[in-house]
Amino acid sequence: MSESGIRSKNSKHDVFLSWDNFTSIEYERGLIIFFINRANAIVIPAAQMPAPTELVEKVRAFVKM
Repeated sequence: MSESGIRSKNSKHDVFLSWDNFTSIEYERGLIIFFINRANAIVIPAAQMPAPTELVEKVRAFVKM
């Protein structure tokens, strides 16, 4: 994650999405959910982040909700 967007990378794919692609971000039930639209999202377990609440607030500043 950066001020530009979020990158998802594995052995087969390397995908970058700018924050303009997201409609909202939510922190619910131990999950950080980056909504792209009503049917698509990127979901990250909050336990994998050192400070999930702070991360959500920071990213909300980048996402035009």
